[in-house]
Amino acid sequence: MSKSLRIRAPIDPIAAEYASLKYDEDSGNLYTETYAKPTSASALHWTWKARGKSGSAAGRQDGAKGAPSLESLAMKCVLENLSGITMDVLRWVPWRIGERIWKEIVRAQLDSFHIWRVFVTVYHEEEEMTFTYHRQSIIRPCIPLAGYITPIVSEPCYWITHLTISNVIFSRTELVNLSKLVNIGALDILASPRYPQTSLDTMEDGIVRAWSRATREEGAFSKLRVLMLRYHTEITPRSLEYINSFPSLMLYNVTGCSITAKSEDKAHKLGWTCETGKDLLEALQRDKEMARSWDLPIHAYFRRAGALEALDQSKAKTVECIDKLPVLNFRIGPNASEDLFTNLLSSDMLFFQRLPPDEIDAASEGEAGKKCGPGNGRSSSSSPPLKRRKLRVSKHKNFEELLKEFGSM
Repeated sequence: MSKSLRIRAPIDPIAAEYASLKYDEDSGNLYTETYAKPTSASALHWTWKARGKSGSAAGRQDGAKGAPSLESLAMKCVLENLSGITMDVLRWVPWRIGERIWKEIVRAQLDSFHIWRVFVTVYHEEEEMTFTYHRQSIIRPCIPLAGYITPIVSEPCYWITHLTISNVIFSRTELVNLSKLVNIGALDILASPRYPQTSLDTMEDGIVRAWSRATREEGAFSKLRVLMLRYHTEITPRSLEYINSFPSLMLYNVTGCSITAKSEDKAHKLGWTCETGKDLLEALQRDKEMARSWDLPIHAYFRRAGALEALDQSKAKTVECIDKLPVLNFRIGPNASEDLFTNLLSSDMLFFQRLPPDEIDAASEGEAGKKCGPGNGRSSSSSPPLKRRKLRVSKHKNFEELLKEFGSM
């Protein structure tokens, strides 16, 4: 039996280009139609997100029988109407009562970022406040980055923000605008190779340059101690030239970037030294007081950077004041492994640490000595002034001799 061959008609490229377009019979125009999934209301109101529910938080804590006390009824009313707790209302509540309300909110797991922000702003002068740390995670971000950054800005600075953006891509403009986060103390932008969308990575040297310009012109990143840009192939040794303008930056993590230990000479000239994760781990372990405050690696890095910054006596008091501020740990995107020892002992872990002021002065003097030292001739202080070049006596000729030479030609 013979099989009939099916011959395909040739594809018209022009028809294929317009195949996906819609046609409007009334106007005769071609257009494309796209369906956009609307953003949920919960995504827009992420600041109210909490682990508990207000309906289940109204129960009595002690489990006692009989009529509830007046305090229990009052707390129940507060937990059911948390939206009514504003800064204007809470300003008239003394800390002794405010602390009891806060503990009841935490017990009911209703401590959303919005409520935490209200309490920190109102009671930031209290020495015995118990809300010194707050975690917030957005696993699947679905709104522009500004929708997450704007609510966590604190000016004046009532808390320090540790921001982690992991395995999610934002535009260059959105990343540049991170300079508006005036209370940021640590920034970690991770593009793990395990996630395929990292091929669209927008993090590069130009963004660091824009941040550097913002530090000089707008005073941005005045409290940033730790900058971690991990697994970004467009981050190169050129970025080392830009980070010097960050006034408080002490640790610069470039693991997985296009920077290697070979850039140590360039970094040393700019006032930085190349370290490995093992070096940082040993430094952290030596500080027992700091070890007790560890919660996340980025928090440990921040405290270590503060100890380095305090070596400059002119900044020691400022460092002490910032370390007393509450901390917001905010993560956007799928969370990567945060095991401290695993991260620090990784073979490709690489970061740069700012040299103390006295070592920077010594390095600059040593560099100047190399340029004008014995290996390069006499030093600049002992070198004689340059002499004006003169013709030898045998080369001097008067006007008559020149005429004779021209006449003989």
